[in-house]
Amino acid sequence: VCLYGSSHNVMYHLTKINLIREIMNLHIIENYRFKYLLPQFDIFSNDKLLEYIRESVISFYEEEYEKSFFYISKVVICEPSWSAGWAFLGKIQLKLNLLDDALISLNKSFEIFYNTEHPHYDAGMIYFEKHEYEKAENEFKVALQFSSILKNEYLLKLSITLRKQGKFDEAIKYLKMIEQKNSKSFAFLFQMGRLNFLKENYATAKDYFERSIKINPKNETANNFYNMANDQLNKVTNNLP
Repeated sequence: VCLYGSSHNVMYHLTKINLIREIMNLHIIENYRFKYLLPQFDIFSNDKLLEYIRESVISFYEEEYEKSFFYISKVVICEPSWSAGWAFLGKIQLKLNLLDDALISLNKSFEIFYNTEHPHYDAGMIYFEKHEYEKAENEFKVALQFSSILKNEYLLKLSITLRKQGKFDEAIKYLKMIEQKNSKSFAFLFQMGRLNFLKENYATAKDYFERSIKINPKNETANNFYNMANDQLNKVTNNLP
């Protein structure tokens, strides 16, 4: 039986800090409980690879990304058919701002196993950084498709990506999914304000900006947008007969 569900969900659990603490405190890796995660590759039966994985994960959470990169590279060289290894390498390369290399690693992960959310989200983040918004949109949508729950960070980043492409109505549709769970989120309120401002719904935009400022009064950008929405609303009002 796989310890944490599907073997390809390894990356999800490796990227949870409480699991890292378990690894360090309970010596999960050392007593070989992880070897059941990927029995088809038998990766965890190799003491050296096991240690490389451990060092790479711990280094990642200590923000020693070059060290983490060094160890996980050794793993994927030895086990090139491990999709989660390539995905983790891509995540590290993203942290190191090696965007093109990260895409290569993530695409290798997808060739082995496509249906996993986190690598697609990372790919979306890379395309977003490269201003390739259509590709970013596609990756964020795939991440949402394979996610067991609607995650605010996915919805928010997708909505911003859609806004960048001028797809305001679709962006609002995804933002409203956040509203159902967290209507008092600063990010949600601010982004709704921006979208309504772009749609020239100045009264609605002003309301959203005002609500966002109540949560974060010192946010200069939100205050500036509130003032712009108010100015535009006054212009419209003054031109009424």
